Amino acid sequence: MIKENNKFKKKGQLNLEFEPVLNSLILYYIKQNKKKEKSALKNFISLLEKNLIYSVLDITNGNQKVAAEILGVGKTTLNEKIKRYCIPLNDFKFDMSSIIEKRVRLLNSI
Repeated sequence: MIKENNKFKKKGQLNLEFEPVLNSLILYYIKQNKKKEKSALKNFISLLEKNLIYSVLDITNGNQKVAAEILGVGKTTLNEKIKRYCIPLNDFKFDMSSIIEKRVRLLNSI
């Protein structure tokens, strides 16, 4: 099981490691929403979710069970999101050296 980083337990306090990423995402959102569309936030969150799912599937070499555990959702929920976002599962390689390398990187980042 993946352990969460509980450095910042107070409500509303940001994890400083995530702040640069968050700032980049906010700037991207502002640039994309110049027309002030009502559905912009929903579309932006969907874009983030799709990219997060794709990245975790890439790290796990397409292993949906492990990806669902990392994402904190059930395998069925993950499968539904994969279908909703049309994420091609054949994009993920299944060679053993790649699997080991990605898992080591993932574990080192926790």
